[in-house]
Amino acid sequence: MVIVSKKHHELLISYYQEKINKLPHGNYGKHNNKNALYITYDPYNPEITPRHKKSFYLHTEEGRAYIPLIDEYLYYKDILDHLMSLWNRTYWTEPQDINFPVTYDRTPPLSYEDFLNARENNNPMPYKTEPIKYKGHLLRSKNELIACQLIEPFGYEYKTEIDLSPDEFTPILPDAAFYVPEIHKVICLEVDGALDQNSYFDKSERRKINYFKSGYIEMKDVIFYRLYNKHEFDLERLGDLINASILCNIRDIKIPGSIKLPGILH
Repeated sequence: MVIVSKKHHELLISYYQEKINKLPHGNYGKHNNKNALYITYDPYNPEITPRHKKSFYLHTEEGRAYIPLIDEYLYYKDILDHLMSLWNRTYWTEPQDINFPVTYDRTPPLSYEDFLNARENNNPMPYKTEPIKYKGHLLRSKNELIACQLIEPFGYEYKTEIDLSPDEFTPILPDAAFYVPEIHKVICLEVDGALDQNSYFDKSERRKINYFKSGYIEMKDVIFYRLYNKHEFDLERLGDLINASILCNIRDIKIPGSIKLPGILH
């Protein structure tokens, strides 16, 4: 996990705290020499508290129901503990508590709700060749495959070729669109390949114009990952672009008490 700024650190802490608050809290242990779960908090059962915890044997119906929730809680708790440990070693003040989901001064052109409802592989153009099948996705080109493989190491939820076109004359079908949860933002990714060839370069430029005409801002709403030869794939470079995009988007988030200075990234 890369932390790109102090404000990003606070957003990550608040995001994982919000995830934890929505889950039961507890741990694994033994009860009468049998494997059990000890539940110390349940957002849907106010009778369970740290002083009035409940235990369930793992083999019972209640125990089996809690197991995936407690596993998820422990996973997020480990991440949050790491983030807090790093914060306490770096800063003297407490992190700001930020409410989720965050909202923006500028309305993004693609909301998370629209992203969730969008259908993949929605390009009306017929496939010129047999589509590439990859982890449940039907991909039109190697560029889309590259987009998926570049996003996956970051753990982001993504979709391929969702139709964002405002009209039939302005096609916008990103190779991939992915969701960055701690900033509550969907970012489109276009992999522009073979830019050393004039025809591909011209196509890439026309596609960029369609995004800009539709209100998308480069490095906030869309990343153009440019390839000048087929051997240039660089995961680290994409990571730098995603981190820069996160930093650019943080400036647009409404955070009470934050002072935004011109030209200063937070």
